[in-house]
Formats: sequence, C-alpha cells, structure tokens
Amino acid sequence: GLRYRHSSYTSTLDASHSYSHSYETFHTAELWGRFYPAKKIQAFIFVPFNFNERKEGDQTKRLKGLGDIVVSANYSLINTYDSSSPTIKHNLLLGGGLKLPTGEYRALENGLTVNQNFQLGTGSVDFLFNMIYTARLKDFGLNTEVSYTLNTTNKDEYRFGNATRMGLTAFYVLRQGAVTFMPNIGMSGEFFEDNKQFDQPFPDTGGWASLYNAGMEIYYRSVAVGVSFSRPGKQALFNDLVDADDRVSMHLTLMF
Repeated sequence: GLRYRHSSYTSTLDASHSYSHSYETFHTAELWGRFYPAKKIQAFIFVPFNFNERKEGDQTKRLKGLGDIVVSANYSLINTYDSSSPTIKHNLLLGGGLKLPTGEYRALENGLTVNQNFQLGTGSVDFLFNMIYTARLKDFGLNTEVSYTLNTTNKDEYRFGNATRMGLTAFYVLRQGAVTFMPNIGMSGEFFEDNKQFDQPFPDTGGWASLYNAGMEIYYRSVAVGVSFSRPGKQALFNDLVDADDRVSMHLTLMF
C-alpha cells in the first residue's frame, strides 16, 4: 500500500528570534507491506519519505528524503471472527518492532544543526510495542489501540522522550453490492516524555495532546482506499509553546 500523512504545528519562539512564531509542516508518503509468514502472525514493513517545511517570517527551511524505516509483527492471540456464533466477535493482536535509523538526523542550516524535531529521522534504534483489540457485533464495531515507543540515544547523545499513544474508534460496516463502506469516528491521546541530551532533560519538551478523529474506508474487491481527519482537542505540548494543528491521512491498499 501507499499512505500519505500531513500534520502541522505552530511554535512560539523566544526573544532570540526575529519573529514570535514559526510554522512547521510535515508531509510523509509511505510505502508499506503486510505479509503472513504464519497463520497467526502479521509482519509489516514501513518505508517513509518525508517532506518537512519550516517558516519563520520570510525565511523557509525545507528537508526531504528517506525517513526511519520500521519493521514489526503482530501475533493474533484471540480471533473469533470466523466463528458462526451470533454473539460479539473478538480479535486481539499483540506486537512489536524496531524503528531503524535510516533517516538523516544531522542536517545543517547556516553551519548549525537543525532542530532535532525537524530532522528527517532520529538517528536511534527505537523499540515499538502495541496492542490492538477489536470487538464487533454484526455491522457495528469498536477498536482500541495502545502503542508504546521506547527510544534510545543516538550518536549525538540525544534521546527523544518515550511516547505512549492510545485510541478508541467506533465503526459501522455498510455493504452496497460489491462495495463496502466503513465510516468511523473516535478519540485518541498522545503522551511524550521529555527529550534528553547527555542524560539531561531538555526544558520545554514532552507533553500531551488529545485528538478527535473521523474517517472513511472503502473496499472494492482487492482494493481499499481510506481517508481520516484529526482535530486536536486539549493539548499541552512543549510547555504550551507548541500547538498541534489539524491532521489528514489517506491510503491506497492492494490486497493479494
């Protein structure tokens, strides 16, 4: 499949800058694949290409290139979707993976290293853990996802804070001939620990944000397309110096 993600942020700058705010935009086009090496195992690979843009007054900084590749796998611990029982059907997946340091993380601007949060990659090998639980009664369903990222220190002794993400999504399956529509709506939260360098926390990093999400998935034979929109709710990112704006993602998936 191919996925596209767009997110943007508004940052409040201190007195050392000529302008009071900067505006960061992040675009990611991601090639990904899912395979089934065994009956209960899903294996994934994600290859992102990032396009980052930062505007401060009349100056614009752009970075583009390969991001950090992710390899992961999920194990199906519970799956009653094939059961003929009319009761609620369950699916529980547990998994994990690695984020590899394939993206550039030492890009320079005027001889100085660009802010770590704006780099194409983190320069570190990070460990990913996740749980996905889905309950479905006829055409109605509820999906819960929880993920945790354990970050390590890169060669510059910089370490991004560990991150926890969780979401709850309700969906409905509507069939029209050979086409299946699946609208969904939900909420999610993101929680970030402080970034560190030389094991010392950086001030004004870390924080949390809540998001309201809505989307649509459409399936036709072996093709699936989808779009989702996220609007931030309450948030406290980087000691309230950074505000997350709306997010959009889209995907095209071929199944064979």
